Amino acid sequence: MKKVIGIFVILLCLTLTIIYKYDDQEMKTNSTKRVVGIVSDSSTKVNQNQKMAWIDLTEKRIVKELPIDNIGHGLEATISPDNQKMAENKWVNRMDLNLFLLDLQNNKLTQLTGNINGEISRISWIDDNTILYCFTSHNSKKYGLGMYLYTYNIKNKTNTPFFKNQSSNYRYDTVRYIPKLNKVIYAQGKADDYFLSIPLGKAASNQLYWCNKDGTMIQKLTEIKNRTIGRVVPTYDNKNLIIEAYYVQKSVDKSDLYTYNFESKKTTLLLASSEKYPEHWNIISPAYNTVWFRSKGKIYEINTVNKNIKEVKIMNMKPGEEIVNFDLNQS
Repeated sequence: MKKVIGIFVILLCLTLTIIYKYDDQEMKTNSTKRVVGIVSDSSTKVNQNQKMAWIDLTEKRIVKELPIDNIGHGLEATISPDNQKMAENKWVNRMDLNLFLLDLQNNKLTQLTGNINGEISRISWIDDNTILYCFTSHNSKKYGLGMYLYTYNIKNKTNTPFFKNQSSNYRYDTVRYIPKLNKVIYAQGKADDYFLSIPLGKAASNQLYWCNKDGTMIQKLTEIKNRTIGRVVPTYDNKNLIIEAYYVQKSVDKSDLYTYNFESKKTTLLLASSEKYPEHWNIISPAYNTVWFRSKGKIYEINTVNKNIKEVKIMNMKPGEEIVNFDLNQS
């Protein structure tokens, strides 16, 4: 009898282990299908009514609206690697774009920065306690025309410059940490160039770099002539980067899409601006050979191999709503 009970206990333990591993794998699988999106009532307004929601990329629907909304523009949100927290920026008194932290377990929202007299953007996580972001000051006398990179440690509540000797002569932009590559990528350009009169069809030049997550071992990756590098995301397989490269044409911001291949170190045009797709904002790569982008208020999907394009419709969005941003740190 004891032997039978012993065998039963062993079988029960094995069954529970298999169930646990299946559930754990199922959770990880599901996490690759979802991303946080910023939903707006109009992408063309300055004071937009914006809210944040979980979006299922496979089913193409809003799964859950998060208890966060704000009036303004340029809002971002990104989930921590442990899926327990969400870092976001949010307007305070419609003057400063501050950094906030949402506990996804209890929906508690905590303001991390204050009295910054500026704007925080391009938020991503380096680890479960460290947030990486760009800062632009409204005080040009003190900070010049530069744009700076900082990290915020949520444990000791400290802001630290990402690079020790950041200069106001440069604008550091488009920063993000890529976990599987263990690298931080960022764009850097001369600050004055962004305020010069630029001929139509061209843009202020900047360069794309990467470095270790402690700011060391800096290496230039690429530069696109007569274009400003905007948002940059890795492809789903982490073999390439997808790059927004924008410019001015007839007083309208337009953008092209490029790919940068890590192995060949080549930059290739993926999709040029056209009348149908004049801009390619808010890019993500939710699957192999797949990139989503926003143009004229709609979301499109391009196959990076055959370059076929089709519209992506999020089923349960309300009439007039647009998705104006995606989580840069899609899991």
